[in-house]
Amino acid sequence: MTVGPSFVLLAAGIGRRYGGLKQLAPVGPNGEAIIDLTIADAAAAGFEEVVAIVRHSIADEIRTHIEQRSPIPLRLAFQDDLLPRRDKPWGTAHALLSAASLLEDRPFGIANADDYYDVDGIAALADWLTNRRRPNAACLVAYRLGDTLSDRGTVSRGICEVGASGELLRCVENLKIAREADGLVHSENGVLADDASASMNLFGFDPSVLDLVRADWEAWIPGKVHDEEDECRLPEVLNDLVATVRASVDVVRTTGSWMGITYTDDLEPTREALAHRFA
Repeated sequence: MTVGPSFVLLAAGIGRRYGGLKQLAPVGPNGEAIIDLTIADAAAAGFEEVVAIVRHSIADEIRTHIEQRSPIPLRLAFQDDLLPRRDKPWGTAHALLSAASLLEDRPFGIANADDYYDVDGIAALADWLTNRRRPNAACLVAYRLGDTLSDRGTVSRGICEVGASGELLRCVENLKIAREADGLVHSENGVLADDASASMNLFGFDPSVLDLVRADWEAWIPGKVHDEEDECRLPEVLNDLVATVRASVDVVRTTGSWMGITYTDDLEPTREALAHRFA
């Protein structure tokens, strides 16, 4: 019997800049949170369950919210159960490993709980997991950089360098990205192309990659165990796996529209955009 893919939501963030539980902020035309819209898109694309990665302090609220609305079953994983512990989560690679025991027998996608990836983005992820997945392989669903900027300040984005066959060569973090008065997109690293492939933390994995991520985490953490800020991030782990030829990563472009919430000022523009999207 074929096991369908899991859809993993990174929902353990502490919302420092937002100032609250933005995972559940009502933004949809009927008061839906972004996770409600995303889970509905995932179910429509063929994902069979949701695995929400949370912290114990918010688990009951997240569980109740999703179980009341989700068309597919929910399981929880607790990021703060995976040692070592600190107040700030250890990053997306650590988060994924906290759910590893729930994912070892099936392919899975992974996404931020406070980003809306649109039907096309989720469908592109499901298509890769169904038709292109292979051992020791992952995919990164990339958005057009110009469509991921903010009118309310600068953003940070991982910009993908892509090979001739669509494979990831590396993902370079660019800080303080914004469209300037000259109409061009600038960052601390210089001018970026509007059409550049931007990573928004939407990934697909064959479960064999979990052991590779775990090996990178175990090599990274000894030098960071007393660090209160650094994070072990999935794009950086994927860079290392590609560079050491332990895994391949396909870059899958989508024409979908991305929306996200970072600050409270993002709420109203997101509500307006989603109202038009679902009109």
